[in-house]
Amino acid sequence: MVRITPQMIKKKAEHHDGLLADMEELTLHQLNIEKIEVLGRVCCRLQILYLQNNLIGKIENLKRMKALKYINFALNNIIKIEGLGSCEKLEKLDFTVNFIDIDFFQKSIENLRRNRELRDLYLTGNPCTSFEGWRSFIIATLPQLTRIDGTDVSRSERIIAKQDYNEIVARLKVAAEQMREEKGIEYDPDEDLDDEEDNDGDIPLIDSDSEEDENERLPWTPESRLDEYHKEVARDKKKAEQDAKKENKFAKPEDSWKAAQKKLNTRVTEVVDGKLPTQRNIGRYSVDTKEEIDRIVVTVGVPRFLDTSMLDVDIHPKWFQATIKENLLLMHTSCEINPDRCKVQRNPHNGNLILIMPMADYVLTDKRRLSKKKERRRSAKETSDFKFESR
Repeated sequence: MVRITPQMIKKKAEHHDGLLADMEELTLHQLNIEKIEVLGRVCCRLQILYLQNNLIGKIENLKRMKALKYINFALNNIIKIEGLGSCEKLEKLDFTVNFIDIDFFQKSIENLRRNRELRDLYLTGNPCTSFEGWRSFIIATLPQLTRIDGTDVSRSERIIAKQDYNEIVARLKVAAEQMREEKGIEYDPDEDLDDEEDNDGDIPLIDSDSEEDENERLPWTPESRLDEYHKEVARDKKKAEQDAKKENKFAKPEDSWKAAQKKLNTRVTEVVDGKLPTQRNIGRYSVDTKEEIDRIVVTVGVPRFLDTSMLDVDIHPKWFQATIKENLLLMHTSCEINPDRCKVQRNPHNGNLILIMPMADYVLTDKRRLSKKKERRRSAKETSDFKFESR
């Protein structure tokens, strides 16, 4: 079930800088919402609310929203108008194409008597409009209305509606009782005399014994519409699973190879279970490794005029990786090295990348220290002063 959440409201109100408490207009249409919730708690200052084309079956949880002026409930599963008595500023209500039938028509209209600011009401496409005199009943019951289904209420209509009110109510009660008997609904007229005190009441359900007959008589009901939606969701899910299996089954070999190559060309950010990552040389660069007395020197043949900003080196105790022009080179070292003392530089003559990696367990003696000093002098002549430290 799709639920209204603060995150959903924030997403729909990006133009309002995410300030839900001060929102005045909200659109939540075509989201397959089945229940109204959260709104009265997080955005109680709403004036305009669009809920059309959802699966809402009951009007509820709107008691705190006293600033509402217009609500659009078109194309939902509503069978009774209720729960709007506290919305004292309501001016317009749209119930186009819902399921408000004769059995709950009288109570639905009477529940709007407290909305003294209500001027515009839409009921087109509801079963109740098949009752002869439905418009006159609304005019006589709600004298504050000025328009019904987009048509202005004339003065003559008001006079005739008042004259015929008792006769229409008598016919309406008989028709409503017959409708409830056909549907198998038990209805208590005192059930929701004050729909604000009993938490808006419950939506009457169709008796299970007559469910099959009811579906045959009314193939399009709130229940059948909801059931059709859930079936459609299940079909879409099944189709997506089948398409995914078919895609994997008929995938081309070159697509799998490309995916594997892309994975190999991704930098290693963590080592699983202490295992060394797989060696790779995506760019097929020449690699020359020399093991000296106290260090390992790796020379990578990179393009001479390649900008240094396109090189990224990451050295670990037992392996190193270098991203060269978006191509990954990863190699293991023959012994453990000390990453903190490593140096990375470019050869000024041919542009090759040089990694100087001291061994971690090497101990210098006086003789080796002197040899190392000479080696440093020699390499200083061969290399440039431009160096950058490894990350």
